[in-house]
Amino acid sequence: MSESICFVMPSMNGGGAERVVSLLANEFVHNGHDITLFLTNGTHVAYDLDERVHIDTSCALGNPNFFGQIKAIRTKMKEMPKTVFISFMDDQNLSTLLAGIGMPNRVIISQRNDPHRAFGKRRLICAIHPWLYTLADCVVFQTKDALEYYPKYAANKYRIILNPLSDVLPSPYEGERSKCVVTVCRLNEQKNLPLAIDAFAEFLVRFPDYTFEIYGEGALESDLKQYAVSRGVGNSVHFCGFRKDVHACISDAAMFVISSDFEGLSNSMIEAIALGIPTIATDCPIGGARMVIDNGVNGYLVPVRDKKRLVAAMCSVAGDPGIQERFSKAGARLRERLSLDSISKQWLLAIQAK
Repeated sequence: MSESICFVMPSMNGGGAERVVSLLANEFVHNGHDITLFLTNGTHVAYDLDERVHIDTSCALGNPNFFGQIKAIRTKMKEMPKTVFISFMDDQNLSTLLAGIGMPNRVIISQRNDPHRAFGKRRLICAIHPWLYTLADCVVFQTKDALEYYPKYAANKYRIILNPLSDVLPSPYEGERSKCVVTVCRLNEQKNLPLAIDAFAEFLVRFPDYTFEIYGEGALESDLKQYAVSRGVGNSVHFCGFRKDVHACISDAAMFVISSDFEGLSNSMIEAIALGIPTIATDCPIGGARMVIDNGVNGYLVPVRDKKRLVAAMCSVAGDPGIQERFSKAGARLRERLSLDSISKQWLLAIQAK
């Protein structure tokens, strides 16, 4: 049965949620569904989309405030009364939910991060958003911990769906790994890159021929570059920006490190694991890393902000080729579990549920 689906997003800049939307949109349109991407705050699309995906930037071009977005989304719903509307970002979830009140459209929202921090210091919204979310026809979470934050009375509306892996992800690298530590993320406070830089500085004492490549963009780039210099590793830490070919750039890395203070389910982390890159992640809220890493089997989990344990894990991987090989082989098995076909079918069940 063909479905009409509209993804509502602030923009399609290079982020994790945007990547998931691009993968799902392409997969759905490939399977004969009618797909619209409705952008509310920016017109840039960082990821490749099938030409059959309809991109509507009319709202974004008008640069509306929150209430203007509600009006624009509601107008779109009136134009497409049989279409399922799916929102992925916290503020966008609220505007889409409010726009859908009294409308015939089925509304699905997805919680992509730690709900304790979803709306920052906006205390009223923080307090009431769990109940507002239950207005949705379906709420999709990435982790069990996130689901348990929300009211139990609406549990029949909740689903856990992990992020999909791209079908064009390169094959796992086979051969001797480069002496390079890598990470791929937005350069913001949530990712706690100073911790990763601190750990790398101590790791470098034992393994001085390694480099640390950081892929991604963000407001803290200049500060992080200065911080690397202040820690004496400015020549060994390289900021590589946003790269569409990032998988090819990192596939032979000795290890992937993600040092976040909180996280939903990091796309770059699951891609690194599936590429067979030995992966080390903080076991941070809201439990995303724990959903895919079996500690000591296909990667290492370390406590949040624990530099000593992070350094120890990095040294363990670098110092033992056997661990690298074991993690690499075990990690590559994630491809089947998170295949785009499997995850898109789970989303389709959520879309079609009544």
